[in-house]
Amino acid sequence: MSAIERETLVKKSLSTFLVLFLVLSALLGGMVAFFYRIQIQNYEKRLSAEERHSLELQLAVARNHFTSIISDLFFLAGQEDLKAYLEDPSEQHLASVRSEYLTYSTSKKIYDQIRYLDELGQEIARVNYNAGIPAIVAN
Repeated sequence: MSAIERETLVKKSLSTFLVLFLVLSALLGGMVAFFYRIQIQNYEKRLSAEERHSLELQLAVARNHFTSIISDLFFLAGQEDLKAYLEDPSEQHLASVRSEYLTYSTSKKIYDQIRYLDELGQEIARVNYNAGIPAIVAN
């Protein structure tokens, strides 16, 4: 085999190797990109589901919290002792309102203060929770 034939054979072999290398590299790169994209899509779906679940839990907690507060406000607004005080603002009725606030604060254990304010914004009755020892605050 002559030097020219050897050189031609080396060039053909090298060009065949380069073509095969490039084709196989492109194929392998395409496969890696395809599997990477599938992984990213799965991660995005999982992350989206987790975020949706987290938001649903936060919404449920907020609803539960506000439902409790709203029911407490309706209870306090519908007090018979308070209605009696509003019809006849005597010390006896005011004492009943304060006593009911004290009982409510003792049982609920979540409100730092329960107050009744008149139409001018003046505090008429108040009970402080006092870190677990509720007490009526004198005017």
